[in-house]
Amino acid sequence: MRDITNKKLNRRRNSGRDKTDGKPTTESPRRVPIGWLLFPLLFILVMLLVKQLPNDSITWDEFVKYLKSSQLEDIKIGETEITG
Repeated sequence: MRDITNKKLNRRRNSGRDKTDGKPTTESPRRVPIGWLLFPLLFILVMLLVKQLPNDSITWDEFVKYLKSSQLEDIKIGETEITG
């Protein structure tokens, strides 16, 4: 009789434990998802670097000034740009 009671008590005690090794199950502490934080930071860094690339463009006013002063020898007009 005592063996049956002990088995029932042991089952109740082990009900919250992992069945494979008998240790109590514990949840791992939540970590900050560093990977997800790095993606926006990398994106911002790349955008800042692209913004600082050298640009050979001039403003419309500068273009008109060069045109009036005859500093342009050849002008090519494309769909999205004017080169000269």
